[in-house]
Formats: sequence, C-alpha cells, structure tokens
Amino acid sequence: MLYFRFLLTVLILVNLSSSCTTTTEKTSNEKAVKTEQSISPFIGTFVSKDYSKKEEGSDWVSVKITSITEKLFRLEVRSRADIKKPTCTITCEARLTDEGELVGVQYDFEVGVKINKDLIEIYSPSNKNLNYFCSGGATLAGKYTRISGEADQKQIDHSQFWKFLEYNNYTFSVQAIRDTLTLQPALPLGRVNEIKIPFKGSIADAEIADLDVDGFPEVYVYVREGKDQHIRLIAYNLNKGKSLSEINLQEAKKTDLGEFAGGDQFQTVESTLVRRYSIAGTNKTQQIQYKLKQGEALPQLIVDKVFSY
Repeated sequence: MLYFRFLLTVLILVNLSSSCTTTTEKTSNEKAVKTEQSISPFIGTFVSKDYSKKEEGSDWVSVKITSITEKLFRLEVRSRADIKKPTCTITCEARLTDEGELVGVQYDFEVGVKINKDLIEIYSPSNKNLNYFCSGGATLAGKYTRISGEADQKQIDHSQFWKFLEYNNYTFSVQAIRDTLTLQPALPLGRVNEIKIPFKGSIADAEIADLDVDGFPEVYVYVREGKDQHIRLIAYNLNKGKSLSEINLQEAKKTDLGEFAGGDQFQTVESTLVRRYSIAGTNKTQQIQYKLKQGEALPQLIVDKVFSY
C-alpha cells in the first residue's frame, strides 16, 4: 500500500514538473515571437525594380534596415558603384512611429518608410523632394522589394557612412570606409590636413557647430558601440582655420547619473552639446549638457547641467 502511494506521488510530481516546463517554454516562446514580430517587419534588405536587370548593366538602389532598439532603426541606402558613381546615398537613424512607420531626419529632410509585407515605400512626410540624396535626376522616393540576404556585394557601394557638413564658408566631408573614419576639410581649408580615425561599431550621425562661438566650427561624430549601443563621441575643433585638434569630453559624476538603459543620443543645440539616454527601471530620460571651453592643451567639453525628466 505504501509503495502504491509513493508511486502515485512520483507520477503527480512528474506531471506537475512537465506542465510547468511546458508552460514556461510556451510563455518564453510567446514572448520571443511577440518581440520578434514587434521589431522584425522592417529588418532586411530591399531593392529597386532594376535590381533584377543588374547583370545587364542596369543601375539599382538598395535599402538595408537593421534594428538598434525595439523602436530605433538604422537606415542605409546604397547603390551600384562598380561601373559608375553611386546614385543614391544616405545613412540615418529612424524611429518607429505610433502609425507603424519609420521616420528619420538627415540634412533637415524627413525620410519616411512604410511597409506592406515584403514591400517598402520611401516617402517624405514633410513633402520635400527626396532627390537631394541622389544624383542624375534620381530620387530616393519609391518602392523597394525585399530580397533574401545582402545586395550584390561585388556591385554595391561599400561606404559605411558619408555626410557633407557646411558652416558658413567652412565645409567638411565625413566618410567611413572599412572601419576608418575620415574627416576631410574642403576649401577654404586646403592646407588643413585630413584626419583618419579607426572605429568599431556604426556611425549614427555627424554634425558641425560653433559651440564656443569663436567663428570657427567644430565637427562632432557619434559612433555607436557595444551591445548596449552607447555612443562614443569623436570631436575636432578648427583652430582659427589653421589646424584640427581633438576635443576631450569630461565625464559626469556617476553619482549624478541614473543607470544607463539604452536610447543614447547626442545633439548640438545652439551653443550646447546635449546627451540623452533612458534611465533603467524608470520612464525617465537622463540629460547631460556640455559647454565647449578652451583647456590648457586641448579644448574641453565641460559638464554644464545634469538632470532627468
């Protein structure tokens, strides 16, 4: 009798364990599927209609979309570069809107992306002409079809980032190829040497500004690194129009900061460099504001204000 009671108890415990495991696995799978569904529809490579005629020499454009966070994406538009100069080029970060579309901004142009199964459409939410990002009369606006894998790597433009920055009469080309960032001054800075900086990760954006209001601009490049996609700042100051010197970023006191939880963003606002990121365990955003000051050896971005909202 005791043996049968023991056997019955073992069978009940085994069934309970199996049920719990199944429930746990089901819940985990449901969460994984739900998360994947919430961020995956846009992820992939999409190409223009002439991609099917690429072996005949036709020009084509590809749109590669990757995720940074659940609501932040990287948009890379590249085109054929093996037999001609690239037609369309843009790299920007785009946010997922409440309407289920992606919207990014580059050169003050809004770039929107709608999706319908394996077809995306690029358009301008502000009704601006998107031929600004293309040459030869082409336009970024239009429909692109999803393909499996990458676009043709023998034909595509392999630049990781390119942006032309202008402030008054000063211009810079910011370009990244093979994990090397190049800051190339243009006229009237012909005697100023270019700067090459190796980096790991991806370039989120680049800006030009005059934060210390001395009449000579600085270049700010934002590089995303690591699993948490934090931003590393690369910044250079134009010394009286004669040379470029690196700008140091002062670290804020850790005791003044909330725990980092992603969503890192840098932006120049008038005479201030602003950093924002999400604070772990809250719905708040950490904001750090920097002012550019001349140091003994190099210019410094000094912490001016730290607060959350």
